[in-house]
Amino acid sequence: MAKPQSPELPVQGKRSLVEAVKSHLPKVVIAFLAMAAAGGGLFWYVHRPMTADRYYWSGRKNLEKGETALAMRNWRLAVNLDKTYSPAYLAMAQVEQESGNLGKSADLLGTVLYYHPKYPHIQCRRAQLYGMANRFEMAYTVAQDAVSIEPTCPAAHNALGMLLEMADDIGGAARELGQAHAFSPADDALTLDYARVLAKSGKHDEALAIVEAELPKTKFRIQANYLEGWLLSEYGRGGRIDYGTALHHLGLALVDNPDHTASLTQLGIVYLHLGNLHGAQDTLEHAFKKGPDTIELLDALVTLYSKINSPLLDQARETNQKIRKMILPLKAYRHTYVLHPDDLTNVVALAHAELDLGNVLDAFQLISTAHAKAPQRKDVSDLYNQMKHPDTTAAIRNPAGP
Repeated sequence: MAKPQSPELPVQGKRSLVEAVKSHLPKVVIAFLAMAAAGGGLFWYVHRPMTADRYYWSGRKNLEKGETALAMRNWRLAVNLDKTYSPAYLAMAQVEQESGNLGKSADLLGTVLYYHPKYPHIQCRRAQLYGMANRFEMAYTVAQDAVSIEPTCPAAHNALGMLLEMADDIGGAARELGQAHAFSPADDALTLDYARVLAKSGKHDEALAIVEAELPKTKFRIQANYLEGWLLSEYGRGGRIDYGTALHHLGLALVDNPDHTASLTQLGIVYLHLGNLHGAQDTLEHAFKKGPDTIELLDALVTLYSKINSPLLDQARETNQKIRKMILPLKAYRHTYVLHPDDLTNVVALAHAELDLGNVLDAFQLISTAHAKAPQRKDVSDLYNQMKHPDTTAAIRNPAGP
């Protein structure tokens, strides 16, 4: 019996298989090359060189996770790679500001301005930060520059106005805050500050009209009600004092914030005028506990304690004199500095006053500028040379001794 023959594939079938393999070969090769390319691309992405931009965005991600120190490290690495990279400086400045390091924040913004002189709204922000850090002279210089380079910026005029108020130049402060208000009339906080300074400049009814227009719509109800009460009890309407309405508005402010020192102080002053010594004592002592101490508050306490023969009278007088001795000469020196910046005798006195408050950086800025102008002056050169040595700073702060 013959063996069965294995069936043979048709010749055409063999050719089709070979051709199929051949036809698919390019696709396989292409797929392999694509996979290799993708793998190489992933390797390159993971191991690509770090740039300032990559460090910046890594810092943003770390900040979102609450890792502030790591974020700051990323941003420092960014500016180490590119000293002109402004986003990293701005991010670090914001973190420093939120941490309460206002001077450091302003310094970082200054670096942005150094590398990018036309960067908008840097100087006005620096002026605000230096002002809040009690760096008056630096803030004043920066604010003047801000107004000069951006004359229509409300923040620049606002900063300069607030600094002029600190120097007791109320007319100049009202002028600058008026400019700021004109450029940004919808800014509630700025409007209320303008009204307050406008009243101090003598335009009481105009200030009252501004506050009363703000009261129904403002987001700052405490400040608006306080200002209404202050204006009506200090200056009145058309020159006529209105204690009743003043008490109503001061009470509304204290409903929203029972510890609002300015409202407590003014309420105590009104009670003194009305002869309500018990009410005055409650409110003024509450204000004193909450602080900060102001001359108005301490004057009122001295008046109250003298009326009720309080054993605290001597202590109140001593504190009042101490605050006056600290604040009033400094304001006077700053006022002269604003009006006559080249009065070097005043500059030296202002530098000593700043040192007494611990404002070493501003004192050194003042005396360095004076030394550049008049190195031959002994009072200037002596203080300048002493301040270059940190170990002598404590002696300079109080040259008359304890």
